[in-house]
Amino acid sequence: MAETPLPPAARADDDPFLREVDEEYRRDVFQKFLRDWGRWLLLAVGVGLVALAGVLFWREQTARSREAVTEKLVSAFRAIEAGNSAAADAPLAEVRAAGSPGQRALAAVAEAGLAALRSEPEKAIGLLQAVAADASVAQPLRDLATVKALRLQADSLPPEDILARARPWLEGDSPWFPAVAEIAAAAHLRAGREAEAAALFLRLARTAEAPETQRARAEQMAAMLGEDTSALADDLAPAARADARQGSPASAEKAGE
Repeated sequence: MAETPLPPAARADDDPFLREVDEEYRRDVFQKFLRDWGRWLLLAVGVGLVALAGVLFWREQTARSREAVTEKLVSAFRAIEAGNSAAADAPLAEVRAAGSPGQRALAAVAEAGLAALRSEPEKAIGLLQAVAADASVAQPLRDLATVKALRLQADSLPPEDILARARPWLEGDSPWFPAVAEIAAAAHLRAGREAEAAALFLRLARTAEAPETQRARAEQMAAMLGEDTSALADDLAPAARADARQGSPASAEKAGE
């Protein structure tokens, strides 16, 4: 005789009474949690919102401040280009006081240029050396300040000091070589080393990246000091043709305007 199967056991969540008791228990636990921790949660949320608002406000103010400083820097450069250097003094000073490291460096380099034009070499050199020593400034700007200061000191420092400072840009293929080579060659001449000066002038005359007028000066000096410059035209011809090909679209565009 077959046994009658037993009914499946009743599940707790199928019983309305048990389900109501479970929900009430969970409600009590949640209410107790709110009583114990609710105020701290609200405080944490409030602090977080205040902090977020502060960060957003700070970013907006910083962006506005940088824009204002950039406008002052641009106005100073425009005044210098217009030949009104006196009008550039105040905005440059403000940028150096409140700008970012890069903005301050650009303002200092511009101030140094004005000081040099006004026959204030010591002030100009001090401004440039401060930029060169500032680790927060990008390296290209620091190098620019160093080279400009070296140029201002070319006649006052001993030749060996000039050459020691110029050496990092005379080795390899430094982009600053054209700017430093003439200074170093002049230092060799002051020290009576015509052969070293001639070799440096000849190397500069062969440097395609140097401006054409600078290469012409270097070629003339090298020839005067006994170097054979007859092959310079052939040496620079490929680079000149490459420059012409690269510049042809721009030249065509300019001609069409």
